[in-house]
Amino acid sequence: MSQQLAAAADAQRKASADAFNQWQQTSMDIHNQQMAESDREADDRNQNFNNYEWQRSRNAADFNESIIGTRTVYDTVTGESGYANLTDVNGVVDSLNDAANDPNRFVQVPLRDQLYPVPPGK
Repeated sequence: MSQQLAAAADAQRKASADAFNQWQQTSMDIHNQQMAESDREADDRNQNFNNYEWQRSRNAADFNESIIGTRTVYDTVTGESGYANLTDVNGVVDSLNDAANDPNRFVQVPLRDQLYPVPPGK
């Protein structure tokens, strides 16, 4: 009889320990899911902040370029570049492309694209 009582008590302790271990595992799984979601949200916030700062920097570069008053003109064939007055740069690029008989040889490169280029995929 005492062996049966001891076996029943052992079975009850084992069932209780198994239930506790299952509860503990479930709690840990829920915690890990919540932490993963929290990390994703933090990554999203950081990415939004980085995008905001990048756009702010590009806007500041536009303002600085207007103060400087020049824009880079780049020759896509030779790789050379020069500067043109900001108010005349469209005409300069068009004239150079007409003279080269190639509509895409000379391009304007705004200061924002030099300092803060658009990352691939944006």
